[in-house]
Amino acid sequence: MISVLYLQGNKNTVYHFIRELIEEGEYAWFINKEGRFLIKWDNAVELYIHYRAKKNPRFDTNIDRRKASNSFREALLHRYSDDADGAKEYEESRKFSGNNKVVERQFQMPLKVFRSLFGSGDQSETSGISGSDPEDHGYEVVMRPDISPLQVI
Repeated sequence: MISVLYLQGNKNTVYHFIRELIEEGEYAWFINKEGRFLIKWDNAVELYIHYRAKKNPRFDTNIDRRKASNSFREALLHRYSDDADGAKEYEESRKFSGNNKVVERQFQMPLKVFRSLFGSGDQSETSGISGSDPEDHGYEVVMRPDISPLQVI
């Protein structure tokens, strides 16, 4: 089911929002080429509120930040079906501010979602999802310049 959503170009998924953040490169970056990404959580939550309001004009933009953060995190971790999970969070990689607010998080994008949004040269595991190079779709998996693929923040 999840692959169908992406193949049909459904722009109303949280992963399309994440893709936009990664493409902009200001609040989210890949830290490996398998779909693990770092996100500046405090900024992304604010942007997520505006994203949700744009999708649904009745969405309350005055939502409590904690509720918005929980909603965003739940959308990323959402279980889509019996055989496909949402993102995996690396809780040990969370960074906190002085007042104990989470400012950075790391997630592993589900493989099917990653391949659907950014493409892949390996077609053997795509299960019907278009498996082409990211460049064929105009995407490039660009990692944050100050992070090597093996370095964990």
